[in-house]
Amino acid sequence: TSGACKGGDYYGLVFRAVDESNLYFFGVSCDGKFKVLKAEKGELAVLVDFTAHSAILPLAATNLIGVRADGNQLSFYANNVFLGTVTDGTFTEGDFGVGLRSFQSDTLTVTFDDIKAWVIQR
Repeated sequence: TSGACKGGDYYGLVFRAVDESNLYFFGVSCDGKFKVLKAEKGELAVLVDFTAHSAILPLAATNLIGVRADGNQLSFYANNVFLGTVTDGTFTEGDFGVGLRSFQSDTLTVTFDDIKAWVIQR
């Protein structure tokens, strides 16, 4: 759930994090868009640039977000709606957590609740 925020601010899930410089990030913005980033050796690459989707609730709303990382297929969800898939096998394992980035708000706050992970059984 985001607090007071503006369009360019975003928050979401860090996953397959090897360390601070090598990870993936899936975020939703305060104006109803999503973005997927990869940090490799500290260099950021945009895998999916900000893309609007009606499933993402804007401004001070609660969004249920999820990532399915299965091999090199990275799939993204918001509020039980599939947003898309990216193929990237740079990182195959790692830690997960949450993050946020403020570009326009001086006091962006986001509350995260009930973060969970499941192993995909084959």
